Amino acid sequence: MPAPRVSVNGSAALLPFRNRPYDGSFTGVYSQARGRKIPDSRQGRAATRMQAMASLSTPRLRNTLRKLRASIAEPVAPEDAEAMAQDLLDFLAVQAGIKPVQMLARDHGGAYWNAAIVDMAERYGFAIIEGPQWRVGSYDQFPDWLREHVHDTLSNTRHRYVCRDRRTAREVSELCGSGVAAVEQEARLLNYPRCCVERHHERSVQYFEVFLTNLRRHAQNDEAAARLLAEGYTISDLTPDEAKAVRELVAGAPAPFTSFQACEGCMAAGSGSPAQFKVREGLQLARAVDEQLLETLCPAGWLDEVRRRR
Repeated sequence: MPAPRVSVNGSAALLPFRNRPYDGSFTGVYSQARGRKIPDSRQGRAATRMQAMASLSTPRLRNTLRKLRASIAEPVAPEDAEAMAQDLLDFLAVQAGIKPVQMLARDHGGAYWNAAIVDMAERYGFAIIEGPQWRVGSYDQFPDWLREHVHDTLSNTRHRYVCRDRRTAREVSELCGSGVAAVEQEARLLNYPRCCVERHHERSVQYFEVFLTNLRRHAQNDEAAARLLAEGYTISDLTPDEAKAVRELVAGAPAPFTSFQACEGCMAAGSGSPAQFKVREGLQLARAVDEQLLETLCPAGWLDEVRRRR
């Protein structure tokens, strides 16, 4: 099958989201905004972000990237290269004023390069706030003991939030204090599409629905036993209905040059989707700053065409 095409000269072409086969499904459309109108709902914000990026010299961003790479003490394992590159790109987006907040997870394999990002953020005077995974959406349909379990799970999932300015830092500090955020608020702070954030949290609720069904079945519908089993429980021995529900939970796909999962609506919508707009934004930043970042984050089939259309 021929490689998928990409266009960066104003026309649209089918492209896969990363980690999805190019089989006609799970495809997105990438299109550069030059030569076509950005939807009015995003036009002002897009112009502001692009102006911010243009106002911060590319040499300064390159210098930041060079310092970050030099300060990473451990060799980067090949399987970590893409995750590290995305974290570095996200930090550059904060520095450039494109992204108000970068969320650095404390419980994944990137701890050794995250330390370099946090150190650089402190040198630049950015605020770093440690806090829980924000809770979005309602879990009211669950029994009290499971709501407590969800709260404890999210509270114990710790992140560092890198904030470029004090006002944003105050807002993030308040969110971390309460542990609760609105969809619009999380989308704005992390520079993610609202629809993709909303779908992410819908999946979280749906996961706990499967979790509860599976747990009760293993506890033989004894509510007291289910409550005792909940701590540390992992869903297993799935029924066909549970397996189907789990497959639907992973229907999203990582959007290249970003840190979010594209929702099904964005994957189906084509060049006008909010997720594809964010993909273009991240691609432009990577392309302007560093060839290695571009190579690491480009999905198969993009790189040659992106280089040719510079």
